[in-house]
Amino acid sequence: MTYAEIPFPLRLEFPKANHAYGVDPRRREHYSLREARYDALGAAIEARLAVGRVVIELVLDAADGAGASWLHRHTEVIRKTVDQESGRVAMTVRAEPGKANAVRERFSLPSPLVGEG
Repeated sequence: MTYAEIPFPLRLEFPKANHAYGVDPRRREHYSLREARYDALGAAIEARLAVGRVVIELVLDAADGAGASWLHRHTEVIRKTVDQESGRVAMTVRAEPGKANAVRERFSLPSPLVGEG
């Protein structure tokens, strides 16, 4: 199968420590430390956003534009992958528990087992 991956949410890119812009070698260590701090900050923010939210994976027909639009409006789309051959769209979304139930109802997904998010 041929897949085209579209990353959601879009990630900010920060300059790498060894970029080709003529950085003074003494400053490379500074950039490396700064990049590590940005990575740690991003991970901390992502962890806080995920607390209490449910991750749901589902597959839609590419012709179901209304369903994809509804997911974008009511959930946080984490990943979207399009299968060019079958015309199916695999989506991973994150939502609050109440909205997660609405997603399950709208797309006829089974309810989670006891103990699952």
